[in-house]
Amino acid sequence: LTVCQDDHSRAAVLRAMANSQYSARAWSAFCETVAMVRSLERTSSGSTLVHDDLELCELSAQRSLHRDWDAALKRTLLCVQSPAADASHRVRAAITALKVATNVGALGVMDLDYREIAPLVDADGVSVPDRLSFLMIYNAIRGDMQLSARMARELLAVAERSLPAHHRLPVLADCSTTMRRCGLPNETTAIC
Repeated sequence: LTVCQDDHSRAAVLRAMANSQYSARAWSAFCETVAMVRSLERTSSGSTLVHDDLELCELSAQRSLHRDWDAALKRTLLCVQSPAADASHRVRAAITALKVATNVGALGVMDLDYREIAPLVDADGVSVPDRLSFLMIYNAIRGDMQLSARMARELLAVAERSLPAHHRLPVLADCSTTMRRCGLPNETTAIC
């Protein structure tokens, strides 16, 4: 960082460092690095809220690091409801919001989240895995359990075809949770 000539360069180096920390699940270090990135970017651009992949990773890290579910949900819903964020960002934030809402039993929030985001799941830029995850998670708790199981099966097939092995674990975990609740007997054990 000392050889960087400006804040933009320092922020770029810190972003790369944050990605490594996130991959290593070093949540505290990751959150500290994100705070430094945001401080540098705020200084250079004047913007206070940025909807990007780093923000989504931070929401996920905060969910793992802290157990203040209400604060995590409130912050995540800012992304879900932001008209400034693109459809892909909002869908990915909604997936996190559904998971947190499940933890706190905020079923009404899950319904609001679904009504807000369901029209966006087929928008340009929204990935197939994100669309399937969103529909799977919502329907497992609040909707059609058979649809949820079908989404889980499709998501597993997509993950098998398109994700490197080391990126499949979160998908497998989400799908096995869904299949335990919504799938056929012994279907969960076939996933693992």
